[in-house]
Amino acid sequence: MRKCRISDFRRTVSVFALFLCLCLIAAFFAPAAFADNDTLPYDLAAVISNLGNLGAMEAMSQWDNLAAVSVGHGSSGVFVLGLREDGTVLAAGNNDRGQCDVEEWSDITEISAGKGFALGLKRDGTALCAGFSDYDLTELESWENLCNIAAGECFALGVTQSGQQLFAGCGEFDINLWFSADTENKVWENKEEEMDFWSSLSGVSTAGDNILAMDTSGQLSYFGFTPVGDMPEFQKTVADYEVSLYNGAVLFNDGTALVWGDNSCGQCPSFELSGISQLSLGAEHSVFLRDDGTVFACGSNEFGQRDVSDWQNIVYVEAGDTCTLGITQEGKLLAAGVIR
Repeated sequence: MRKCRISDFRRTVSVFALFLCLCLIAAFFAPAAFADNDTLPYDLAAVISNLGNLGAMEAMSQWDNLAAVSVGHGSSGVFVLGLREDGTVLAAGNNDRGQCDVEEWSDITEISAGKGFALGLKRDGTALCAGFSDYDLTELESWENLCNIAAGECFALGVTQSGQQLFAGCGEFDINLWFSADTENKVWENKEEEMDFWSSLSGVSTAGDNILAMDTSGQLSYFGFTPVGDMPEFQKTVADYEVSLYNGAVLFNDGTALVWGDNSCGQCPSFELSGISQLSLGAEHSVFLRDDGTVFACGSNEFGQRDVSDWQNIVYVEAGDTCTLGITQEGKLLAAGVIR
């Protein structure tokens, strides 16, 4: 009996070892089949990290009636917010700080995901926050008459109906502590001119510690701690804009778009884009929604985040660091790349 038990044990160990080897081989090689031939295969850590988010992916596949999505980061992974047409909010992914605890939110018109916290703009002009930052965000509980919100790495920004900028997070906001990548155009002559800008905003975009803001006259200004290159002089009216860690982008009223800054991965298109209705910037890729509901992406495809050429009937796009999300006309969510 003793010899038989040892034999069974060895057989069990052998089968388990073989199974484990096959799983590791499959995890390493299978994702590479979805990448372009000229890109490197996924690294094993990324694959395992993505496998850990299978529950989040499954949950997101059930989302419906979506109007917008936003991708944020916790201390140990990504989380995704989904704004539904009825003003409720869905969340999936890393919830280490309670940033996904949004099931009771209602009457939300805008969402923004930061690092470990989620922001929601209510229809009545107030803001909600789930999760917590390394810095105090309680000040935003008193905000009112808002028209725009944005979550950064360690701060929250709000813009009121009257154009006033509100700030909560890493210390009292002082623009003198931030630098402008475009120093020639964005250094104010005096403090009064600076304050005029921050009291007459129409909206803001944030990424990490970077801010791209527009005032009511249409002037764009960039502030942050990572350079996004010199902002071009625009001869057209800007309809939308976005900032990432190393890039800035604008969408003009005529449907053309422009990306500037770091181009090490080809995230700045080398030709003029036209017929664009929305844009979004990831860490190393750029995504553009065309008027006909198709999507164009350029830049890094290391994780398959650019595999969107067959998407159709899309009404909204969002670029994460290693993924691209799209919302269809039916309100369903599509995803390309790795959510980790």
